Amino acid sequence: MHQHHRWAQATTVLQVSIALAAIALLTRKKWLEYGMFALASVGLVIGALAALHI
Repeated sequence: MHQHHRWAQATTVLQVSIALAAIALLTRKKWLEYGMFALASVGLVIGALAALHI
């Protein structure tokens, strides 16, 4: 169940990052773009932890 929870966390963070990307494109705010990149990085790290069973 722990691994499933990690995958769910990674998916959720990546979905929020995608939503932020859309908002950043519409508003053309640079700080939203940086926030999107930060969240995408966090999502990738959580996904890597899930893949490595950590």
